[in-house]
Amino acid sequence: MNNLADVLIADMPNVAGALSLARDRALKFEMPEYVDLGDFAAQLGQRLPQNAKVQSAVAGVQKALNGAPNGFVIGNATSGTRMAHASGVSIYLPPTEEYAPDYRDLLFSKDGKWMELLRAQARA
Repeated sequence: MNNLADVLIADMPNVAGALSLARDRALKFEMPEYVDLGDFAAQLGQRLPQNAKVQSAVAGVQKALNGAPNGFVIGNATSGTRMAHASGVSIYLPPTEEYAPDYRDLLFSKDGKWMELLRAQARA
């Protein structure tokens, strides 16, 4: 996740549109500011096929999610065709102007780069 965030932040002027579109098209759940991480990564990869750094970062996320036997998701079941592509992990990715200020207080935000990505996205 840190690598993906770093790559996107470094090239935000060129990837902001694709990032927004990938977020909008990614599978969402009950709370729409959470998107399926695997679907978001796939959507992002589809929208930036010529960006080698994004492709590599997306592949890293997908490998971490699906890389048996040591993948992050050890079991995943879905019901219905709408959820068939759910990866088993969601990520907080709200519209740029709507991220929750208290999200920065979570350990994931403090220890990782995702909060930096949300801020960079809001500035783009």
